[in-house]
Amino acid sequence: MFGIVRPLSFLCYFILGSATLINNSPDDSYARLEGDIMIGGLFPIHKEIPDLGIYTKPSEFICTGFDLRGFLRSLGMVHAIERINRFSLLPGIKLGYAIYDTCGDASRGLQETIKLTGYQDSSYGILHGICNVTDRPPLVKAVVGASYSEVSIAVARLLGFQLVPQISYGSSAAILSDKRRFPSFLRTVPSDVHMTKALSKLISQFKWSYVGLISSDDDYGRSILESLAMQFDNKFVCIAFEEKLPADIGNPGVNVSIKAVIGTIKQSPAKVVILALKVPIVMELFNEVLKQNISRVWIATDNWSTSQEVAAMPDIEHVGNILGFSFENREVPGFRMYLRSLSAGPHATNVFIEEYKRLRFECTDQYKEYKRCLEASPHNCTKSQSLNFKSPLACSTGNISLASDDYLDRNIELDGTYSAYLAVTAIAKALNKMLCSNGICNPTTTFAPWQAPGSMCSTPCIPGQYKIHSNVHCCYNCSECAEGYYTESYDMTECKKCPYDQWSYNGSASCENRTIEYFQWTNPFAVVLCCFALIGLLLVIIVGIGFLQYVATPAVKAAGGIYICVMNLSLLISFANSILFIGEPRNVSCKIRQPLFGISFTLCVSCILIKSFRIVLAFEMGNRFQHNIKITYKPALVVITLTAFQVCICTLWLLIRGPFIKNTVLIPQTLILQCDEGSTLGYGIMLGYIGFLAFLCFALAYKGRKLPDKYNESRCITFSMLIYLFVWFAFIPVYVTTNGKYLPAVEMVAILASNYGVLCCHLIPTCYIIFFKKDKNKREKYLKSIQSFSKVKSAVDFDATKITRSETQESQTYVNGKAEQFCILHGLRKRCKSV
Repeated sequence: MFGIVRPLSFLCYFILGSATLINNSPDDSYARLEGDIMIGGLFPIHKEIPDLGIYTKPSEFICTGFDLRGFLRSLGMVHAIERINRFSLLPGIKLGYAIYDTCGDASRGLQETIKLTGYQDSSYGILHGICNVTDRPPLVKAVVGASYSEVSIAVARLLGFQLVPQISYGSSAAILSDKRRFPSFLRTVPSDVHMTKALSKLISQFKWSYVGLISSDDDYGRSILESLAMQFDNKFVCIAFEEKLPADIGNPGVNVSIKAVIGTIKQSPAKVVILALKVPIVMELFNEVLKQNISRVWIATDNWSTSQEVAAMPDIEHVGNILGFSFENREVPGFRMYLRSLSAGPHATNVFIEEYKRLRFECTDQYKEYKRCLEASPHNCTKSQSLNFKSPLACSTGNISLASDDYLDRNIELDGTYSAYLAVTAIAKALNKMLCSNGICNPTTTFAPWQAPGSMCSTPCIPGQYKIHSNVHCCYNCSECAEGYYTESYDMTECKKCPYDQWSYNGSASCENRTIEYFQWTNPFAVVLCCFALIGLLLVIIVGIGFLQYVATPAVKAAGGIYICVMNLSLLISFANSILFIGEPRNVSCKIRQPLFGISFTLCVSCILIKSFRIVLAFEMGNRFQHNIKITYKPALVVITLTAFQVCICTLWLLIRGPFIKNTVLIPQTLILQCDEGSTLGYGIMLGYIGFLAFLCFALAYKGRKLPDKYNESRCITFSMLIYLFVWFAFIPVYVTTNGKYLPAVEMVAILASNYGVLCCHLIPTCYIIFFKKDKNKREKYLKSIQSFSKVKSAVDFDATKITRSETQESQTYVNGKAEQFCILHGLRKRCKSV
């Protein structure tokens, strides 16, 4: 607790002690007009505080070097207030002003600010060493200023105690945008961030990649350095050198520093130099540049880009080319006419105007000596800085009128003057909004400064909106952020994009997490498909048990024997694999489910192909195959080869570009989590290969469609392969046109339909015979069918009335050969020989 009290106590005594000193000092550098509502002003009327380093006790800073630029900006504020009072923009209320000189120095600026805030009463606010100034209204309701960023930063910290609005007309340091540190600071000029962006674009446009940078050793210079370094990194521009010069011209080491910087410029190959300096320092630098005959491309920041003093320097064209940046500015209405009749006005005091008139028109001994020198030897005359303001008519005998002198008119720099005018106008509009209604204003002065309706040209853009600037840089329109974008704070210049897993409506101030959707287990459609898969699994298991139990019976052997068991196993895998299409996609499930189906179903179709080929071998081939049928018919090798080829296809698919998890956004609120099949070509080749085998099965089975019913499976094969081909031909357009979480359902339906086609056409009929038609599952029944087929075949193929006896014997041999082939292929060879 005591550690906090001591610093606060010290700060209070410092402020109060300084205030006492100021009250007792004979300072008369001010401009003042009493009014119902007072507005403070801070302007650099003078350029420097000489001998600042030798102060040994607290005293009033003495300023020298009249700054015409700062003086004109202060007149812009005075003119704005007089114009508001004259045109009754605040009916019944008179605005007043109290303008003080900062001399471009932060310490002096703090001293002058204390005069504006009402801390002069040294008996106020001390209680047990703690100073409380938050509940006492200051003398002014707002402050216009300061010009330089370093001064504004110091002043803003002091004014922030009571939230006194501070509107700067020239401070552009980016740090001042931080509302946590400077809660009551505003400005009518853009931040340095925008200027440095424009500067980096200019350098990129000219394809300059190596530039020098000279900045002032203060907050403004540091802000420019940081911002430029970031911008240059993005534009691939290198900084040849970074040099700093003192911020004020009164610094005793300024000349030494300038000469050192000149040496750096001469040695560096960089031909482009950026100057982020105050006007007096720029002029001193250019004087040295002219002496050493250096020519470069100089880029001016807004601090001096519009300076009339720099432009009026002798031989300034010899320093090289100068490019400058400035913000938008305009003519202040009636300001030039005001300068022609310049006066403090009734009931007002303006020491700065009086000082200007003395400097401009007073006939001093120094000026008389200079005029005599001009008459005697013009080339040897040296003109001091103070004589730059002198009018040629200063020592004339006639009366001198301001109306006939256009010196101020010629030296107007619109940027700062217009910005100061805008600052006062903004304050007046805020007062009008707060105190006036229907053209009548309440002349109360009891309100506190922070009771700051928003004094802006435009209504602030709330979170969820962004600013669209108009022709006036401090005026703008607000527009809502588009869907998927947001702004989380006031007056943002652009909307931020929501992260991929979040979304927002139009005009949102934040993003919300998207709802993640996939083909869930609780989905009714998923429940139905899962039931079909489980029923299929159960049927395959039951059928498999039956086949293993009756594997030696003719029905099982006729259906394929060991290969019917292989088909059963492949269907078991395929039905189980179909369940992987339900639930949240995982990396492993995405990668294995399609290849596993492709390999298992290829194994199944390969077995069916063996059955189709067996039928054709048994009944449709010529006699030449009778003796070498054992050699040509190698079913195990065919099944292994065909399945291995599919394994290779799936392996290459996985290696090149296999399936993976992806997030898809179809509607803003939802993120669809699904498996991407990776290479469409690999997926298509896998399905196409199965389709090719299925077509072969169909073609071979169709060839044997007229065989005896007892052992004729060609109809079952034909029907099952037609189901498969129809399902997958229908699947292709549905798959291509389907999006969202039901895409896995489409794939699952196709797989289940294919599985059930094989199950119902191949396995269940055979299972029906071995369980419910046991009397037909005997070898004698199949042998009788063979004999009947042989007789029918003989009657059909050979007409006994039209052939010779030898031909009849030959035909019988053909029929018997066919029957023997069938017996061999169905495991009935021994029984056939006995018939």
